[in-house]
Order: sequence, then structure tokens, then C-alpha cells
Amino acid sequence: MAISVDASAQRLECLSTPSGVSVSIIICTYNRAAGLRKTLDALAKVRIRSEWKAELILVDNASTDNTAMVARSATLPKIEVRYLYEPKQGLSYARNAALAQARGDVILFTDDDVLPAEDWVEHLVSALVTDTCDAVTGQFTPARHLLRPWLTPIHRWWLADSDAAKPRDGVRELLGGNMGFRRSVLGRVGAFGFADDTLFGWQLARAGYRIQYVPAARVIHQFDVSRLQRTHWLSAARERGRTGAYLRYHWEHADIPFPRLMWLWYFMKLRVRRVLQRPQPLESEGCPLWEMSYVRNMEMCSQFCLERQRPRNYSRHGLTKRSLSCARNTTTDRVQLPLTMHNTQAQYDHLFETEHLREQLMDKAVRGGLSIMTAQGASLLLRTGSMLILARLLMPEHFGLIGMVTAITTIAERFKDLGLSTVTVQQNKITHEQVSALFWINLGFGTLLMAIISTLAWVIAGFFGDDRLVGITLAISSSFFLGGLTVQHEALLRRQMRFGKLAWIQVVAEGLSLALGIGLAWQGFEYWSLVWKEVARSTFVAAGTWLTCRWWPGLPARATGLGRMLRFGRDISGFNLVTFLSQNLDGILLGKFWGAGPLGFYRQARQMISMLQGQLHFPVDVVAYPTLSALQNDPAKYSTYLRNIVSVLAFAVMPLVTYLAIFSDTLVRVLLGEKWMASALIFRILALAALLWPPASTRHLVLITCGKTVRNFWYSVMSALLLTLAFSIGTFWGPIGVATAYTITAYVWILPSLWYCLRDTPVSIRGILRAVCVPALCSFVMGLLLLLASPELSKLGSLEIPLSLGLAVLSYFGVWLLFPGGMRTLTEYFTYPLLSLRGRVGSDRVGARVHSDTSL
Repeated sequence: MAISVDASAQRLECLSTPSGVSVSIIICTYNRAAGLRKTLDALAKVRIRSEWKAELILVDNASTDNTAMVARSATLPKIEVRYLYEPKQGLSYARNAALAQARGDVILFTDDDVLPAEDWVEHLVSALVTDTCDAVTGQFTPARHLLRPWLTPIHRWWLADSDAAKPRDGVRELLGGNMGFRRSVLGRVGAFGFADDTLFGWQLARAGYRIQYVPAARVIHQFDVSRLQRTHWLSAARERGRTGAYLRYHWEHADIPFPRLMWLWYFMKLRVRRVLQRPQPLESEGCPLWEMSYVRNMEMCSQFCLERQRPRNYSRHGLTKRSLSCARNTTTDRVQLPLTMHNTQAQYDHLFETEHLREQLMDKAVRGGLSIMTAQGASLLLRTGSMLILARLLMPEHFGLIGMVTAITTIAERFKDLGLSTVTVQQNKITHEQVSALFWINLGFGTLLMAIISTLAWVIAGFFGDDRLVGITLAISSSFFLGGLTVQHEALLRRQMRFGKLAWIQVVAEGLSLALGIGLAWQGFEYWSLVWKEVARSTFVAAGTWLTCRWWPGLPARATGLGRMLRFGRDISGFNLVTFLSQNLDGILLGKFWGAGPLGFYRQARQMISMLQGQLHFPVDVVAYPTLSALQNDPAKYSTYLRNIVSVLAFAVMPLVTYLAIFSDTLVRVLLGEKWMASALIFRILALAALLWPPASTRHLVLITCGKTVRNFWYSVMSALLLTLAFSIGTFWGPIGVATAYTITAYVWILPSLWYCLRDTPVSIRGILRAVCVPALCSFVMGLLLLLASPELSKLGSLEIPLSLGLAVLSYFGVWLLFPGGMRTLTEYFTYPLLSLRGRVGSDRVGARVHSDTSL
């Protein structure tokens, strides 16, 4: 913020006589009405010479208490009181707003929690009107009744105690609660900014201005006692460390390459060290000193920025990379950092151990599922809203171009982890060294895939016959590298059943990327808006995952048991690869033989189905995999829990898909617009296949959690061969033929695949079918009623959707209640999640009740 001052004031000047001095006293306040009132009472007793013209500017920095009333009603003898409101919170904003309104030749600053002495103004102004200095700072003394015997000089220095800081003439730092300067210095020094009064004092010194310490100008600091708590010291340590790195590197050493990035890098490195290494507090005279160790490390970090030749010479500062514990020197007040080794595995036990999760496994799973469903609901709203907007801003051809590339590069989502994320979740025991090794394998493979896909960009463009695909492929290939960065962090969060955090990371990333995509589409970037939306989503997911999972991988090294884990991951990645090739073959064939337009219609219809399944597939995968993995040694509980999952999925999925299939024309018209009506029939056909998803989802789930990865691979091979044959035949009839072939194959393959996958496991086909029979029958009856009523409902215009939804709900639940135990089952479905959130039920008791009801 620039401060405009009079041109005549932009030079060094000496006020030879105090007779014509005008003084501006500035107090910035925020939610300290009581403290401000005491400060104003003390200022009323301050002596102001009759020949001086004094004003007091009270800056209200968007306070929410009665600060404004106290400030507006303030009256002081010989001082004009002015009230200023600054809506943008921040001390520097408030101070700059006051400087812009100040009229005095001399500007003094104090705080709303200090009591100035009667001669405070006189001493500061007298020093400034002579030719000995251009800025002054006075004595700042904490109230003695607030001090504690365990406060060290470092603590008192943080409280701005002048006795501990030992200020002297020529210092560069000013004390914001007791300082002043001539207005003329604003001609060569900018306004307040980052680091506030500290940086302002450094800028004055660098500009050649003289700063003088005036001990006679005293103020008493009546600080809040909450500043003596541990949380405040830790907060002060972080802020001072960041400020120190900024002042010592970014501001003063701007000639070093990348100054604006390096100070932030070193600050973040110390934040990571703070998280990864947690030394025990060392009590000395009743004072915990570990927070001082942290700020000391922050100061060391800013000094490392100056080591251009030896940036990692820790020993020069008496510090090692593994040192963070703190001890007190018995002869001096200096904080020392002895060399202390910490057990890395012990630091991450809370991420690797799962024994503590078994006690309330069902409750944790349900709570996690509810959190995920809430987040997925928000994600569904975001995607639906973006679909409404993007479908009207872009053409089907634009979506088709993205579909051509993503039909190949979507492998990043399936193949980026090499199956190693499932390894981390499924293993009973795992170590830091093993997870670190898996992390570097994922990152290296993701980087390799990015390079390969980037190299093949021109091949992909030649295959589809469109040069625009080169740039699209190069941009989207970055998702491979970003995906490799997050695999193990996401796996650790799933292992600890922190499902809600994972879900909300996806929601936030989805929201931010959708906003970017819509903004770019609005500005006319066409298909590039979809490209950058995908790249931004991967970036936001990576950033959110690393910030949430406080785990830092070790250096690349061999770990025991790694070969077995890689073989496990090999089978899973083989399944993912085969499944990916088969499921994305439809887009490749349609793009090759029918072009971008028909592919765009097919892709939008399939995306709506995938979005619906993804909202339910994601919580099931995230919750069910770690839960079933924990129950793999208890067949009875395993079988019960899996049947409960299938029953709940069928209860939710089957009626919803039935309704959407019947009213697909209305759905596409509302969501996408009239130009997309060709997608309606495709959506209806694909929705018929989605009815089988609840029982079909058990195949891969059971094989992985039971450790039968070889059988899972061969199941995927057989499924891929059938889908390849179906897609190849359906391509002759375009998008409609492909969708029909997929649906027919799904119904033909469901029973043979269940028999092959579930044999020799705790789950039987009969149990799965019994779990879905009631939802299937209720959905069938509901569908018949909706088909009969749809001709009449279509005549009602805007009332069609609400009335049809009401009819669907009444018919579905009405038929459900006709079955024996139907009311009891519905009660369990709706009440157990609420009771679980309140912690009022036990997993075994409710699990048994749900199982008995779903056996209908």
C-alpha cells in the first residue's frame, strides 16, 4: 500500500523548534475494548505542550465487540480524537490506513494494551525534533504482576521486554507498541508490510535513517495472560522463524537466485521437521523448553539460506539433521541443541499400527462411510452443476477430444500405484522402510509413465487423425507424476480409516478445478478448459493429501519383505491393466471409427453413469477394503459384513438406477440441454447394466481382501476377453450398439463370474443373491408403476420430476414394507448410522441385527 505524502516532506529535515510541532498518535485495536479503555485513561494523563497540535487516531480493525463504541466516545484533553474503521484485518493494513489519514509531522505508535507514562509523548517528540535521529523506540516493560519466575530471557524477549532485548542506539528493530518517526521518512521508505514494525525498522536503517533508543519514554505492557501458555509460545516460534527467514534472506539478500521461493522452502522444511520429530519436553525450573528448540531451529534455518557455498553445513551451527531435542546450558541463558537420535519407526507407529482399530471396527466403518457419503454428495452437486454449465459452454466435439485422450491416459488412475496402495492397506504389519520403498517405486514409475505418454503424444494424434491431441496428451500426462506422489499417503490414510479426510480432499480439489474449468470455458478456451481442469484436480489432490498425511518418506533403500509385496502388487496391477484396456476399448473404437461427435454423446452418457457409480463405489472401496482386510482371519464376521455391504448398496442403487433409466430423456434435457438428447437412449441402456453393480462389486472386493490376487488377475483376463468381443461387435452399430453389447455381456457374465470368484471364500453366491432379492423386487415393481405413469407425468411440465420422485419413493417403500421384517430392516438402515455417530451402539450387536434382517 503506497502512502502519499507532501512533496516537501520527502527529504531529511530537522524541526529546529518544538513550538510548531504537530503530533499524530496512532493506536490500532481489535477486540480489546477493555484494554483500550485503560489505555485511553492513561493517555488522558499524558502531558501535551500547549503549543503542540496533537491528534489521536483510533483504528478499529473490524472488531466484533464494543470497541467501536469505546473509540467513538473517547475524549482527551488537548488531543483531538479521530475514529477510523479498517475492514481488512491485519496489523499492517490498519497501520497503513492510519498513516494515510495522519496529519502530524511526527507520528507515534502505541498499542491498545499498554499504559504510557505521563511524559511519554514529550520524550519521544523531543528526541525527534532534534537533529540526532529520524526514528525512536522507547522502553517497553511488561507489567510485573504478569511475569512468572520461569520466564527466561528468550521468553521475555518475545514479550517485547526491553530489559531482555537490550536495545541500543543504532538498532534496526522498532517496538510497535512504543515507537515514532518523522513523517518525512515515508518519502523513501514504503508502508508497513510483512513483518510489520521489524521490517519497517530494517528499511529505515538501510535507507540511511537513524534510529535511537529513548529509555525515558516508558510504557507498561498489560498483556493477556493467555500469552503465557504453551500454544502461544509455539505460535510465536512459528511466526518468528518465518519472519527471521524472510528478513535474512528474501528481503536483504534479494541477489541470491530464487529469493522469493527459497525462504518459503526452508520454512516448510522446518515445519516438516516439527511434524516428523517430536522430542519430549524438558522441564527446567518449571518451564518447558521444547518450543524454544523449535524457534531456534527456525533461526538456524534462516541462517542456512545465507550459506551459498555450504547450504547443508549443519555442523557449523552445532546441529545435525536428526537433532531437535533441547537442553538448557547451566551457565548461560542460551538454548543449545544436543545431538539426539530419534527412532523413525516409532514416530510413525500411529500410521502403521491397526490393532487399535479393531475395538470399534463397525462403528468406525459406518462413521467413515457417512463422512464419505456426505462428501460425495457435495461432489455430486459440484459435478452436476459443472455439467449444467460446461455442456452449454462447450460443444460435443470438445468432450470427444478429451475422451480420445483419456481413453488411453485414464490408465494413470488405474495403473499409477502398481497395486502397491492395496499392499499398504491389506498387510497386517508394515514398516516405515517398506512404505518408503513403495513410495519411491510409485514415484519412479509415475515419472516413467509421464515420459512414455508424452513421447507417444504424436502417435495418439496420428491414430485418431487430429493434431490437437498432441497438446492435450502432453498436458494430461502430468497426472502420472502427480499420482505417483500421492499413492502411499492415500493408502496410509485408508489404513487408519481416515475416510472423511480422503473424501473431502477430493471434494475440495474437485470444486477448485471445476471453478477453473468453468472460468476458462467462459473465456473461450474451448477444449483446453477441460484439459486444465483435469491437471488442476490432480495438483490439488496431491497438495491436499500431503498436507493431511503427516508422513515423510525415507531415502530409497531395500526393505525386508519387499519382494512379496511387489508380487502382490504385480497381480493387482495386472488386473487393473487388463480391466482398463477392456473398459476403455469402447471409447478407442468409437473415436477411431465414428469420430469425436458420436464419441462425445457416448462419453457424456457413460460419464453420468460413472459419476453415479463413483459416488457409491468410492465410499465402498475406501471403507470396505481396510475393514474386510482387518476381518480376513474371522470368516463369520467377514461374511456378515460383506452381505451387509451388498444389501445396503442394493437398497440404494437399484431404485435410483431404475428411476434414472425410465426418466433418462428428462434427465438429459435438464442436465445437458436439447443438443445432447442423443445421449438419452445410451444412458438408459447403460443404466440397465448398472443394476447389477451391487452383486458384481463383490468379486474384486472379496478376492483382494482374501489375498487371492492370482485368481483376481485371471478373472480380469476372462472379463476383458468378453468385453473386447462385445465392443468389437457393437462398434458396427455405433454408440447404441456398444452400449447394448456391454449391457448384454454384464447379464450373461454375472453368475459364472460370481461362482469363479467366490468359491473357497467365506462368502457364497446364495448369500449375495438373498441380500439383493428384496431391493431388486421392490425396484421392479416401482419401475412398472413409473412406466405406466410416465405418459401422464410427461404432460405436467416442471411438475414431472417432483411428482415422479414422490411416486417412486412411495411405491418402493410401500412394496418393501409388505415383506416380513421390512419395517425392522428400514429402521436399522436409517437409525444405525445415527446411533453410530453418537457412539451408542456396539458393532457386534448391530451387525447381527442387520444380518438377520437382510437375510429376507
